[in-house]
Amino acid sequence: MAKKRKGGRPQEYDPSYHPKALIDYFDIDISTFKDITITYKNGDTKEITEEEAAPLPTKRKFCKSVKIAVSTFYDWVKKHKEFSDAYIEATELQHDFIMENTLRKNYNAFFGFQTMKNCHKWRDKTEHEIGGTDGGPLLVKITYAN
Repeated sequence: MAKKRKGGRPQEYDPSYHPKALIDYFDIDISTFKDITITYKNGDTKEITEEEAAPLPTKRKFCKSVKIAVSTFYDWVKKHKEFSDAYIEATELQHDFIMENTLRKNYNAFFGFQTMKNCHKWRDKTEHEIGGTDGGPLLVKITYAN
């Protein structure tokens, strides 16, 4: 009886290519510049250069660019140390990309903040207050050894 295939062509991992490709994909200029002509009601024109965010590099887009499934990507992260290291660096590059574009106001601040929470494990700070019984003062008992 023939062995049943799981489906799809297995993707070969290439340590000389894939880690470098991953870092190169995420290590891009954060913004682009375009020249715009503004025309006023009176017919006057003004030339300006406007900055806009470059397309956000994502893991899914990387997978599409090298023609692998997202599940294959995560298998490589688990199984290949050099790819795992490249993944960590790519994540940091994406973090910087989002932060820089948010600080330059190329991204809405809410978008930047929520993206960092969802993609980079940012969390709101939680304050914890320590107190005694029933919210009273904390009592500390110090015992000295003789």
